[in-house]
Amino acid sequence: MRLYESNLNQFEKDILNNSIADKLQLAFKNYYGRKPSVSEYNSWNNSLRILKDVFVMSKLDGNIIAIECELPYTQKRIDVLVFGKNRANIDNVLIIELKQWSEDNLELSDNEGNVIVDYGIKKIEQPHPSIQLEGYYQHMRDFMSIFDDDNVNISGLSYCHNYNGTLLSDIKFNTYLTKFPIYGKNDNQSLIEFLNDNLSFNDGGNLFDSFKKSIFRPSKKLLEHTRDMINTQ
Repeated sequence: MRLYESNLNQFEKDILNNSIADKLQLAFKNYYGRKPSVSEYNSWNNSLRILKDVFVMSKLDGNIIAIECELPYTQKRIDVLVFGKNRANIDNVLIIELKQWSEDNLELSDNEGNVIVDYGIKKIEQPHPSIQLEGYYQHMRDFMSIFDDDNVNISGLSYCHNYNGTLLSDIKFNTYLTKFPIYGKNDNQSLIEFLNDNLSFNDGGNLFDSFKKSIFRPSKKLLEHTRDMINTQ
């Protein structure tokens, strides 16, 4: 399930016409039978508008974008997927996790891999964004048949567009940050370079068609891993 899909040109028009959050809200209501929360609606309005500006600066032309993509066998949704080819000429699905966090409402958790986010009303312990991306990456690899093909790559990044701190780059998160980097509000030039390296060599149309047709089932690698774990017990 995807609440929104189009090419980047149409996505930019929907932002400029102030219709993107309304389109997502209607799709959400049609699928779930209820309206999204006010905070979720507002996050679509705010974060997607800023993401659009980065796409424009990146000069990406026509890449396919999908927003609020439900992971197979879960109710978790990926914020954004963008389809293209990377600099190595390999089909690439880019996961983008959007966060409105700022340095003022974050603190480290004693629990490995987590941070504490102060939402004003209450504080909530959540996975570090790069670890969250690692979970999405592994789940897609494990349950979507398109990724059985080694010629289809998944990459990912977090765009924390209000953030300008050091906590999320703490050394304890280095292993995950290397694979799934975080970009803050002052990192747009680096983010543009990352987007161009990972998407700008094809519009991703054929890849997206294959993605939509992908079968949901446990991958051969997951089944082999499960079998090996059972056999070693």
